[in-house]
Amino acid sequence: MTNGLLFYWFAWILWIITTFFMKKIRKRTVLACWILSVLMCSNLYASFENIQLSIAFIILWLGALLFHAKLPHLVYHVFSSFTISIGYIAILLWEQHTPVWMFLPRIILIPVISTMLIVILVKGFHNRIVVGILGISSGETIYSLLLSSYAIQETIGEMAFFDMTIITLLIIVSLEIIKITKQKLLLFSKQLLRWQNE
Repeated sequence: MTNGLLFYWFAWILWIITTFFMKKIRKRTVLACWILSVLMCSNLYASFENIQLSIAFIILWLGALLFHAKLPHLVYHVFSSFTISIGYIAILLWEQHTPVWMFLPRIILIPVISTMLIVILVKGFHNRIVVGILGISSGETIYSLLLSSYAIQETIGEMAFFDMTIITLLIIVSLEIIKITKQKLLLFSKQLLRWQNE
C-alpha cells in the first residue's frame, strides 16, 4: 500500500468530524486547525545538517506538546509518554536488526503494540490520544537521531510514520466506541430488567 494513503484518508475524515460534528467551542477550532495544518504541510521537509525533518511532524509534535502541558498529573503522563517512546524505539530497532521475527506487517504490529502500551499506562480517552501522539512522535525523533549517529540517514516523520500514528489513533477511538456502546447496552439492559420487574 502506498505510504501516506491511510493518513490522508483518515486525517480528512477526522478533520470533517472535528469541524462539523463537535460542539462549537474553542477546543474544536484549535483541533481542526491543528489537523488541517498537519495535512497541508505533509509534503514539506526541512534539512538540518544531515537530518531531514517533516514540517507536518514538527506541527504534530508541538501540538501534542501543548495539549500534553494541559493534562492533569503531568509527571505521570510525561513518564507514560517516555515509556511509549522507548517501546516504539525498541520495536523499530527490533525490525531493523531482525526483520525475520516480524510476524505481522509493521503497519499493523507497531500500532497494535503502541496501543496496548497506551491503554495499559493511560486512563481517559483524551489523555490516551495526547500521550500516545507525544510518545510515538518522540520515539520517532530519538530513533532517527540514533540512526543518524551511525551515519544512517532517515527522515524524521516520513509518511509511513503518519500511517502508523493514524492507525494507532483509530484503534484507540474504536476501543472508546466499544466501551461507550458496552456501557449503553448495560444501562439499557438494567432499565429493561427494571421495567419487567415493575
